[in-house]
Amino acid sequence: MTEGQRNTLFKWQKTPDFARQVTQLDQKVGNHLLTEGRLKPLREALILRDFADTLGFSECRLCPAEFPDGELRDAGGTELQVEITEVQTPGRRRGDEYKAFSEGSESAMSHHEWAEVRETGSKWVDWMLEGIRKKVEKKYDKNVKFDIIVYNDISHLFGTPEISKLSEAVGQLLHNSGYLNHWIWQYRSTTIDLLWPRVLCLKIPGWESRF
Repeated sequence: MTEGQRNTLFKWQKTPDFARQVTQLDQKVGNHLLTEGRLKPLREALILRDFADTLGFSECRLCPAEFPDGELRDAGGTELQVEITEVQTPGRRRGDEYKAFSEGSESAMSHHEWAEVRETGSKWVDWMLEGIRKKVEKKYDKNVKFDIIVYNDISHLFGTPEISKLSEAVGQLLHNSGYLNHWIWQYRSTTIDLLWPRVLCLKIPGWESRF
C-alpha cells in the first residue's frame, strides 16, 4: 500500500467508492494485513467499510485527526464519529500466528477442541467488556458524541452466546462512565472471519476439517 493510497482512505468518499478501494487494497496486501503495523489504517478501514455499508451511510472516511478513528455521513448530512477497537483472547499473539502460517508451520494452528471452545465461551463477555472499558475510560470529552465499534478476534469463539448479558453489562458501564447517549456496536467478526480465509490462501492441508 503506497502512501498515496493510504492517504486516500482519510478523504471523504461515497461508501461504494471507499468499499471498492479498501477491497482492492486488502487483496493486494494479502497475508500481510495483520502482521505489519503500517497496515493498521487498512484494518480499521475494513471494519469501517462493513459498518458503513451495513447501516447505509452514504459517505465515510478514516479520520485524519488523532480522534476519532472514523467518520460517517448519512444522506441528510448528519455525521457520526466512531472509535474502532479490537478484543483478542488474552495473551494471544496474532502476528506471530500469521508469521508461522506464512512459513508453512501448522504447529501454530488452533485445533477445534471442545474444552477450549467452552472455556472461551464462558469468558468472552468479560474480555469484551474489559476492551470496551479501556476505550471509554480514555480522556475523551463526554459531551462529544461518538460510537464504539468493537470486533473480536477471540480464539475458539464460534458464534456469540450471551449477547444479552454483554448488552446489559455494556449499558451499565456506559451509565457509570457518564456516556449516557453513546452506543456500542458489536461487529460480528471472529477468528474465522479475520484469520481463516487468509489461512486458506496459504493452502494449509486439511484446514476445513478443523471446523
